[in-house]
Amino acid sequence: MNDHQRVEDTDPQRDRAVAAVREVRKELARIDCASFVEFVLRTEKGRRPITLTPMHREWHRMADEHDRVVIWAHIGSGKTLMLITARTLWELGRDPELRIGIVSETASKAKKLARPMKAYIEGSRELREVFPALRKSLRDGMPWTQSELTVDRPSSAKDASITIVSALRPTIASARLDR
Repeated sequence: MNDHQRVEDTDPQRDRAVAAVREVRKELARIDCASFVEFVLRTEKGRRPITLTPMHREWHRMADEHDRVVIWAHIGSGKTLMLITARTLWELGRDPELRIGIVSETASKAKKLARPMKAYIEGSRELREVFPALRKSLRDGMPWTQSELTVDRPSSAKDASITIVSALRPTIASARLDR
């Protein structure tokens, strides 16, 4: 197929419809965390969009409706991706002033939690489409490490946007946290 044939194969009406659907999906992702997951997050293998199961939708519903939720599910069910990575990014996108504490079992597990959040903030085109202002803070001295991440925000709050600690050695006793 040559370039001339490709141009003829495009359908302007279809292109407009696809663009309109994408805009609706972006707007929905701003107001609904489950929609955010399906628009922004990708599988580890193949980097394909994630499709939520009914179980995941229920987790997001519970997190939306309750301040404290316990999710007890099998290893590999997506708890970390859904309720740590996705929800943290979504909440910070909606309110960059938040200070979120994340407690993990061990220090090595805690450090792993920051990696995907950093990667999405630094390089996700879809995240930038949904929350254009969600980016690493450029202020001097604001942490961007394996245990603390600070996003760009209007205030000069001293605590990081995300603080990740081990339950065995928690270091957030004096931190001001919103979540």
